[in-house]
Amino acid sequence: MYKQILCAIIKRSSPNNGMSIKNCSCVTIQKLRFSNTTNNGSGINIDVGSTVYITFCDFCNFFNGIKVGGYSTVFVEHCRGTSSFSGMAVYNSLVIYNGSVPAGNASNDIDHNIYMYNCSAKIKGTASVNITKPQYTLQEAVPVASKAVTSCFSALAYQSTRQYSVTDLCQASWGGSGGFGDYRGNIFFGNSLKNWLSKASRISAQIYLQRQSSKHGNTNAKIKIEGTDVGTLALGEGKWFTVPSNVIAGLKDGSLVSIELNG
Repeated sequence: MYKQILCAIIKRSSPNNGMSIKNCSCVTIQKLRFSNTTNNGSGINIDVGSTVYITFCDFCNFFNGIKVGGYSTVFVEHCRGTSSFSGMAVYNSLVIYNGSVPAGNASNDIDHNIYMYNCSAKIKGTASVNITKPQYTLQEAVPVASKAVTSCFSALAYQSTRQYSVTDLCQASWGGSGGFGDYRGNIFFGNSLKNWLSKASRISAQIYLQRQSSKHGNTNAKIKIEGTDVGTLALGEGKWFTVPSNVIAGLKDGSLVSIELNG
């Protein structure tokens, strides 16, 4: 699991932690300002074997700026602030730090900044209480770019219906209506297409149709999908047609179970 948290301000007026991380690996916390009005809780509480990298963060008026436990591994670089007990409180864990660390006030801290209990290692840094201005410039979150994905689905079945069903895919009055109305040709793609559409947005779709060369009819027959003209097909011709957006929406929400040629 990889998580990245960038550029934010977290304010508390309660004994709760600003942020809690448990049983997580590869977490990066960068350019955050943590503040509290009660001198309780921890700006970041890290536990249960987590691996966390914290850089350019400010901590103010918590009991512990950063609390680490549960055999976690934490890397701290260029952080600052003042908390009522410890800038960092570390239990049964490994902390590696570089540059400045949050400052503390406890007499049993190492240099009044880091409280260590049964810890395996540390690399010494420098405490910093300077929080007069941010160490960075807050920026608007960059929207995640959408990813274009193309998929192709083959028809599972098709049929045409007038007074009865036929195996040829027909539309309109091919062969004469005989008083029974026009043919409607249905192309079925099954659940695989519906499931794919349910996870997609801003969808465009095309369908490939090829006309038989041995059947009767107009030289250039109009092709209609759910009553919308999408083009023409000559005898023996095959080409791609754009599927109307209302048909895509119907296939996505399940109100349509097939693409219908009609009209």
